[in-house]
Amino acid sequence: MKQFGTETYVIIGHLRNFSIRVKLFHQQTKAEEQHLEEEYVFHWQEKVFSPREKAFYRDQKNCKTETQLLYNKEIKNTRFCQIFVHGNGSISYPGKRRSKIQMKPGDLTNHLPPDELLLESAPEYLRHFSHLPTIITQDMYIMADLSDCIPGDAAELSSPYVGNEEILCKITISSDGLLHCKPDFTHESDKYKIESKQKGSYYYTLENISIQMSEMDKQKIRNIDKEISLRKSSQLCAIVGKQFEMPTEQSFRLFIVGEILGATNFENSGLYVQYFLELPQNWKAYDHKLLCGSSQIASVMNHGNKEISTFSHPIEFDLTYKPEINIDLTRGSTSVWPTLYFEILSLDFWTRSRTEGYGFIELPHIAGTHSVSVSCWRPVGDSVVEDLRRFFTGGTCQLEDPTFSKIPGSFESNNLVKYGFRTRSTGKLFLRLNCAIQSW
Repeated sequence: MKQFGTETYVIIGHLRNFSIRVKLFHQQTKAEEQHLEEEYVFHWQEKVFSPREKAFYRDQKNCKTETQLLYNKEIKNTRFCQIFVHGNGSISYPGKRRSKIQMKPGDLTNHLPPDELLLESAPEYLRHFSHLPTIITQDMYIMADLSDCIPGDAAELSSPYVGNEEILCKITISSDGLLHCKPDFTHESDKYKIESKQKGSYYYTLENISIQMSEMDKQKIRNIDKEISLRKSSQLCAIVGKQFEMPTEQSFRLFIVGEILGATNFENSGLYVQYFLELPQNWKAYDHKLLCGSSQIASVMNHGNKEISTFSHPIEFDLTYKPEINIDLTRGSTSVWPTLYFEILSLDFWTRSRTEGYGFIELPHIAGTHSVSVSCWRPVGDSVVEDLRRFFTGGTCQLEDPTFSKIPGSFESNNLVKYGFRTRSTGKLFLRLNCAIQSW
């Protein structure tokens, strides 16, 4: 069964309407034609005993509980069946057993409309990691005993009987109203193939013959589900209250809380950082005072053979994006993301100020915690005089427009040429950003 995917369907109506017809065909040799071995119609969680269960429950000594004693009486009145069902609570629940199912030559064609298919539910590890609600499931395994020593009458079975049990199909019903079938139902002449070491090849079909509901009944169920959803929504609103701020319609809200951690590999100590956030078209800030700021002078800490200037300076941005109907395309692409620019400076004991580097980053596009390192550079002069002035008196080359480290805000041409602009690589700036996204 591992070779086939799981198809998912929406359950409309009661589970008592669910029915699946299983036909098992046998072919001993390739020259021999397939003949119908057995056919059975199963309903949801219908108890159909396997030959091994019949051999076990037939002996009253093996029956300890009231349920097992009831099985002992039922077996006497049940007909022999090579196809059977294991469900929740069975004595031999197959769990994660693998079956040797193959597909009959010729591709299976999916004749279902695409709007009835849904994606698989989230994996268990992702469900716990993302704090998603737990989904309760019930499983039903349709199996077959392919042994060549099955007697014609159930009364001839004796315990212990092992048999050769193989899984034909697994059906799972989840509490979120979905049915998962692995492998999928067959259509027209499609068949699945399973090999038996003792009796050659078997082919089988899985046909969905569930009772179809009328459109009137379906509409009634939709109305009931809608009413239940509205009640749950009103209950949640009553619990949360009106203090929870909702985003405006057709808008995107980005909330970032982070800190400037530190810097390393810069020429001088006594570092501090000046920063500002540039907002593209259609982006707005709830508080413009938070868009720019300056850190304190860093303290230097030794980590091994490396000196790290530590800031631990908090930053916070609360932004919203709402596209307008009349977008000015001449100002660039509407998908431009907010950019955070940095200027790293140093101040020594003699109050000599120097520019140590420039850098920038785009704000994270996805929610979560992000550790970011910014590689910085600074402009240099054309002569040795600039270096001497930087060393003795301070005061170095600076950018008139800090956005020149990326694309200047005043740039309007098609081509940006920075040829001949002399720079020097400096150190790195480290940040940690926690990003939350809210969208309508």
